[in-house]
Amino acid sequence: MTPGNPCLPEPEPDCVVSARSLVKQYKNSDRPALNDFSLDVQQGEFFGLLGPNGAGKTTAISILTGLFPADSGSVRIKGMSFQDQEHEIKRILGLVPQDIGLYDTLTARENLNFFGKLCNLSGQKLAERIQQGLEFARLTEHARHQVATFSTGMKQRLGIALALLPDSEFIILDEPTNGLDPGGIVEIRTIIREYNRRYNTTIILTSHMLGEIEQICHDIALINHGRLAAFGKIEDLLHREKIIVVQCDRTEEAASILRKAEDDGLLPLERLLIEDRELHLQVGHDCAAEINRLLVSQGIMVERLTLKQKRLEEFFLEATTTEKMPCGAMSATK
Repeated sequence: MTPGNPCLPEPEPDCVVSARSLVKQYKNSDRPALNDFSLDVQQGEFFGLLGPNGAGKTTAISILTGLFPADSGSVRIKGMSFQDQEHEIKRILGLVPQDIGLYDTLTARENLNFFGKLCNLSGQKLAERIQQGLEFARLTEHARHQVATFSTGMKQRLGIALALLPDSEFIILDEPTNGLDPGGIVEIRTIIREYNRRYNTTIILTSHMLGEIEQICHDIALINHGRLAAFGKIEDLLHREKIIVVQCDRTEEAASILRKAEDDGLLPLERLLIEDRELHLQVGHDCAAEINRLLVSQGIMVERLTLKQKRLEEFFLEATTTEKMPCGAMSATK
């Protein structure tokens, strides 16, 4: 186990990103932006990095991309450190920041050419990467148009094309769908999904649009107050707690029956709430059939019984409004 963060296991050999016990304190702040933060991202993962405003996401991204160092802790990208192999890391790293620094007076192709040369690309190699980026970003028809004429979505797509210029094995997208309409969001989602699928590229995505994260990411890390609050596969995290919703007559009497069954050790009932004349039961495992049998045997008419799947938004709110989550919330098997 990792010293200082006992809930995160030792990194696996194929980790693209391995951060351990990162601490960053800004001079004008009374608390660390990152406080003992650790993270692992495996090869080919589509990974979501979540957290409330001010939780430490931007600081984490800045350290993971080598924009500035942590006060303490370590970062390794494919086993390499920024201290010793910064040039090698930046050859395989692509970053699309929230505010993309494009040149509005240049065309899309000219922007790609300019930034490609900064990546030490030239000649046929540069021409091929520019064309590939334009095709992936669906900007081929707009290659000769000035960026000043582009919509927000087109600029975001061009930013993704810029991140693809080097042989990007690891890409960070910081709020890539911010400010886009539903059509633009779908376009961005399709582009990055396709790139991940075709090249097995590791992608870290930050977004406040939790529904979007839930649709496209395999795994997530959730930062709260600079610390790792949750970590693991989305499916595992959302299915850790089973919520059964029961619609029936005489809800108060039904609740008493189920509470007694829990006291007698017949039900793994962890929490029971009555909302809008419905019973919301948090249980240790799926025991819907037993709940139905108990209620019907006591003369309760069960109209509907459903298993409710927790959404990422609910999980996020619970994780970020609790001062300290149990370690189990961070220990989902990868």
